[in-house]
Amino acid sequence: LEVFSDRDRTAASGIVSLVKPGVDPKAAMKACRDAGVIVNNRVGRIRVSPHAYNTEAEIDRFLEAVRSL
Repeated sequence: LEVFSDRDRTAASGIVSLVKPGVDPKAAMKACRDAGVIVNNRVGRIRVSPHAYNTEAEIDRFLEAVRSL
């Protein structure tokens, strides 16, 4: 996954924007939602908010859904 979020410490945010090269972001969003993971598609990127009320198991479920594409 390619990270498009600002990684500078002064611009810290809990929102992460990702791209999986060669994968349609709408298909990625659907795969995540089918796995019970809520993400959005913004500007052609997968938008994830892992900072809010997520367990490690839920983050693993997100990663597995994206890996399956």
